[in-house]
Amino acid sequence: NAKQKLLRKLREKRARPLPELSGGIEALELISSAVPPGCKAPDLCSRIHRILEEKPDMFEGVTSSTQLRYECMSADDAQDLADLQAEWYPPESYPDGVPWCERLLADPGVMALKAMLPGSCSCF
Repeated sequence: NAKQKLLRKLREKRARPLPELSGGIEALELISSAVPPGCKAPDLCSRIHRILEEKPDMFEGVTSSTQLRYECMSADDAQDLADLQAEWYPPESYPDGVPWCERLLADPGVMALKAMLPGSCSCF
C-alpha cells in the first residue's frame, strides 16, 4: 500500500550518506525559500514551540528521529498544521487557515505525519 511504499522510500533515503557542507557550519546563513530576503520571519506560534519554551529539556534524551513515534495527521490536527504553516510559509499558501487545513487533512490522497515522543499522547 501507499503508506508502506512511502516508509520504505524514507528509510532508503535515510541510509544515503550526508552531503558535505561547503565552508563549514559557521559559514551558513539562516535562509528560507518561503520568506523572501529582508522580510521579518513570522513569530513562533505553534503548540510545539510553546511547549518547548515551557519545557526546553523535553527532547534532552532524544538523539535521533528514530526515537520518535510517527502517526498520520487527521482533520483533528488542523489547528496544529495551520499554526505551523503560519511559521513556515506566507499566508497565501494556506488561504483559509484552519478550515483549509481540515479539508487538506481529510483528503484521502494526502498523507501528513506528526511526530510524538514514545509514551506520549501529545503530538508535535
